[in-house]
Amino acid sequence: MSAYAQQAQALPRVAAGELPPRALEYAFFGYLFYSYLGDVIGVSFPLVGIVALLGMAGYCLRMDIRRPITAYWSQRYAFGCAISYLIVQIYVHGYSLWDSYVKEFVPWMLMLFVITALVRRDGFLLRFAAVALCIGLCLLPFIQFWGADAVARAGLDRSAGNTGGLANSNSLAEWFGFCCVCCVIVSIESKRNAFRGAALVLGLGCLLVVGLTVSRGTLLSVAVAVVIACRRIVKRGFVPLLALVVVAWIAYASGMFDSVTSSYEARGAQDSGRFSVWPLAIERWMGAPFTGVGAANVATLVLHMEKWVTPHNSFIFIALAGGTFPVFFFTMYWFQAFKSLVAARKVRTMDAPFLFPLLTYAFLTTQFGGLTFMWPWMLVVMASATVVGAVAQDYARALADQRVRIQVARHPAASASPPRRAFGYRFHAN
Repeated sequence: MSAYAQQAQALPRVAAGELPPRALEYAFFGYLFYSYLGDVIGVSFPLVGIVALLGMAGYCLRMDIRRPITAYWSQRYAFGCAISYLIVQIYVHGYSLWDSYVKEFVPWMLMLFVITALVRRDGFLLRFAAVALCIGLCLLPFIQFWGADAVARAGLDRSAGNTGGLANSNSLAEWFGFCCVCCVIVSIESKRNAFRGAALVLGLGCLLVVGLTVSRGTLLSVAVAVVIACRRIVKRGFVPLLALVVVAWIAYASGMFDSVTSSYEARGAQDSGRFSVWPLAIERWMGAPFTGVGAANVATLVLHMEKWVTPHNSFIFIALAGGTFPVFFFTMYWFQAFKSLVAARKVRTMDAPFLFPLLTYAFLTTQFGGLTFMWPWMLVVMASATVVGAVAQDYARALADQRVRIQVARHPAASASPPRRAFGYRFHAN
């Protein structure tokens, strides 16, 4: 039984809501396979994906409409960001809902509803990671290399069809980086050596794909997330650390990453334009702080590179395109996620060991990409972090109310005394 369901049974006043059925989870996984592999295998049809997503979102709202839950309220900053962004683009800048960098926010909101409902199922994050890994493995035959010989970057063959945006090298790296971090955490948390070894091998393979894309920001994000995940090794024992070191040494000694290392060395001397465009983009935003410059004008001219560069940073992108209000909600969205993890530090669920390393990885990748926060794996991580915090707060409130009721039952005279307020609740003095 789900940890959320156990808490809801123990304390009925916990606003855990009705757990979504398993069929909804299967339908969402089917939607992911269709989105990323449908065009590749020739079964893609117009509007099928968005209609399926709309249907799943409508089902989630219908399921919880009679008993609204705190889980959806925990996503208020994400919805505030999307709604304010769309209002600015449509009513201030005059763009259509179907324009580029505008239409993407509609499926993002729909997916927020679906994923926020699904993460209440304990272990959903781990099952999603397995599905994401399967999708990545299915796309491996379509990898091709482009660029100069010294810096040959891996990406997906665009002639194979629509791959849900993973054709870009950085996007492909972020997808496999997420899978790599999940595999490392599984190897650390697993108590069976067979699972630990398999997870390490899969994680090493995902890291190799990240290396082949020569994505510097993603590699840094993976390294930081793995270091954070390894902090639990000291508590878990010596065997996970030994296994991790042995696998890393074998990969190094076999020369598996020699070509990857040479590509990173060659690309290290190249200027991608990120650090050059960030101050220019911020300066443009300060020229129109409340409304931004519009989604179609986010590309900024970098003179010494003689080309237009989009802000490879989610915060700067939203601020430049939509102005102050969307970026404020977006910042609060991230603040709420980290705050929820702190509030939920005592809640033990199957997904708990994954949350802080993956949230750190997600936050770092947003610093190197524009619409990275819209990836399904990013939404699952963010929703898992915020929902577990919301459930933990509801659980604490229910416990406090239960203690007050027990205290009043034992001392009926205390109910006549005026209540005092502490931490937002009314308590009666003894």
